[in-house]
Amino acid sequence: MDRFLIGLVSAFKWLYRIIGVDYQQMIAIVTVKLKTDNRRQPISYRTSSPDEAGYAFLITLFIYGLFGAVMGLFLAALASLMLSMALFYSFLIVMIAMTLITDFSAILLDTSDNTIILPRPIEGRTLFAARLTHIILYLGQLAIGLTLVPAMVVGSKYGITLLPAFLLLVILSIMVAVFLTNAAYLLIMQFSSE
Repeated sequence: MDRFLIGLVSAFKWLYRIIGVDYQQMIAIVTVKLKTDNRRQPISYRTSSPDEAGYAFLITLFIYGLFGAVMGLFLAALASLMLSMALFYSFLIVMIAMTLITDFSAILLDTSDNTIILPRPIEGRTLFAARLTHIILYLGQLAIGLTLVPAMVVGSKYGITLLPAFLLLVILSIMVAVFLTNAAYLLIMQFSSE
């Protein structure tokens, strides 16, 4: 899975070079971050077995796929398009925001990159690009798990022509969830330490 994601990022190598990012350094940082995602056990899935720790993120994606399948059943059962879409996008925003709050807060608020990587000859722009790429890959995987079955239901029930708008609104909903989570973190950090 990590190789596929790195291959996906390498398709945008030209974009990273245009904005002045050292691509080799950035891809090395992202690779390490993806490996640590698979080893880090999210709060939503704790196991005592060290053998299962390497698959914790895949198990989380499977569970999110089940949540998405249940939401797909709701979308298929509801007759009103407006009600079903409002319900689905509310579900998506809440799930992504809760995931960011519980499992991803260590990465959003992590300052160890600054102390470990920045003393090395790595520019801040490269580190920022690596963090942003990692967050996009993480949220993209979660979004695929949550929206795969609902997208199939929407495509079969309302037609393929609605799918581009559906997927665009999925991206916008994820951006809203990230904005709300970051706003909540900034507000909390005004009153408490990291």
